[in-house]
Amino acid sequence: VRFEFGQRGLSEANEAALDALVEALSGCNDVEIVVEGHTDASGGALANVRMSRLRADSVAAFLAARLTNDIPIFTSGFGDARPVAPNDTREGRAQNRRIEITVLSKVTEE
Repeated sequence: VRFEFGQRGLSEANEAALDALVEALSGCNDVEIVVEGHTDASGGALANVRMSRLRADSVAAFLAARLTNDIPIFTSGFGDARPVAPNDTREGRAQNRRIEITVLSKVTEE
């Protein structure tokens, strides 16, 4: 899931991708979701952390509204601390404005 500069709302393409994830998770009750927000290096560090958290929360809210099973969703925002591309090009900055979603198997103790 990627975002335009300064945006936290989901595009139709993002919603479609997240709907596919919701469909894949239907019937799963032994997983949890981790949503991590990231930004490019434009702007200040505090603003970037805030934006990354808002993006993660936006995705988590979308998933929570559509999931029919009780899957825990955890969010965090890393700002520009974990780039996947150089921030010195437009393309690199676009790649860094993203959400990473991890689906983990719940550990249960018996």
